[in-house]
Amino acid sequence: MEANTTIKPGPVAAWTERPPEALGNYWHWDGDEDHRAVVVDVGIIFDGVAYASTLLCEGLTPVADMQGWWQPVEQPVLPTGRRFA
Repeated sequence: MEANTTIKPGPVAAWTERPPEALGNYWHWDGDEDHRAVVVDVGIIFDGVAYASTLLCEGLTPVADMQGWWQPVEQPVLPTGRRFA
């Protein structure tokens, strides 16, 4: 069976200044036009505080201390057409 090679992008979530409250991967942009957005992993919620880590820094940072803009990283549509939630 040949896989469908036409992949249509899904809807893109809007950017928000509200820090994430759920576990997952998010784009984070600090608002400086000279800086790129980076993907952060919100991997721990302890006593109601979400913590994030990136590939570029060591340790965990409370997301409330990370000023800027947030957007969830959406799961891609796979070549088979399936998308995970």
